[in-house]
Amino acid sequence: MKNTLSLLALLCTATFSATAFAQVPQRDFRAVEGAYVGGAFGAFGARATGITLKDGPSNTSKNGSGGKLFAGFQLTENFGVEVGALRSSTLKRTFVVNGANATQKGDVNALYLAGTGRLPLGERFALNTRLGFARSKFSGTNVLPVASTITGNKSGVILGVGGEYRFTPNIAATLDYDYLPKTSKHLKSGMISLGVKATF
Repeated sequence: MKNTLSLLALLCTATFSATAFAQVPQRDFRAVEGAYVGGAFGAFGARATGITLKDGPSNTSKNGSGGKLFAGFQLTENFGVEVGALRSSTLKRTFVVNGANATQKGDVNALYLAGTGRLPLGERFALNTRLGFARSKFSGTNVLPVASTITGNKSGVILGVGGEYRFTPNIAATLDYDYLPKTSKHLKSGMISLGVKATF
C-alpha cells in the first residue's frame, strides 16, 4: 500500500511539474523585440578623397584594426534604433608632397545614432541594415598641406549592412560592414567586423 501511495504521489508531482512547465511561455527565436547590447572587432580602412596629392609607395600605406560598441532597442521584428561608437587603431597613409614622401598617421573615432532594419531569413538568421547620423573624427598631427589635410572632424551619415546568427534566443553572432563617407573633409572610412549581441 505504501509503495502504491508513493508511486501515486510521484506521478502526481511529475504531472503537476510538467503542466506548470508547459504553461511557462517559451521564448521563440523570432521574438526579438527589446533592448540589446553588443561589441565587435575587425578590420578598419580609410581612403583620402578630393586631394591633389598622389599616394606614396604602396608598401608604406596600410589599414588597421577597429572595434565597435553598440546598444539599441528592437521596436518590432523588423525595425529598431541603435547608438554606437567606432574606433580604429592607428592608420597610416603615405603621400608624395613636393617630391618627398610624407606619412600621415591618425585614428578614427565616431559616434552614431541610427535606425535599423531587420529581415529574418528563417528562425536563427537575419539580415540587418542601419542608416543614421554620425559624428566622426580623424585625429593625428597633420603633416600634409592645409588644402589636403585628412585630419579633422565631420558630421555625416553612417551606412551599415550585415547579418546575424542566433545561437540562443538571447545571444547572436554578428558580421557587419559600417561605412562613414564623411569621416573628415577629405577622408572616408569603413570597418568590417565580427561581434556578439545580447538581447534582453
